[in-house]
Amino acid sequence: MDAIASYFKFAERGTSLSTEVRAGVTTFAVMAYIIFLNPLILGVTNADGVLVGPDPVAVGAGTAFMTASRRPARTSRVMTRPSMTMTPIAPC
Repeated sequence: MDAIASYFKFAERGTSLSTEVRAGVTTFAVMAYIIFLNPLILGVTNADGVLVGPDPVAVGAGTAFMTASRRPARTSRVMTRPSMTMTPIAPC
């Protein structure tokens, strides 16, 4: 357990293994939910309640493909001007 903590530098980042596991499970659950919910959002039903429009399986597969093939943003290349930075708000 200490090897994992030192490899991912949990102490430097102020986190723990249990926090990271919960965050990973939450992210997975939300993405899985979106993959199955997106076809229902994009689908249209007629007056009889029959789904007309995009095929839910095709939309779900497309959503899963686009989610899996998305590259993470490279924040090191983002240029901001000092006027564009956000000022933190003090807690009440």
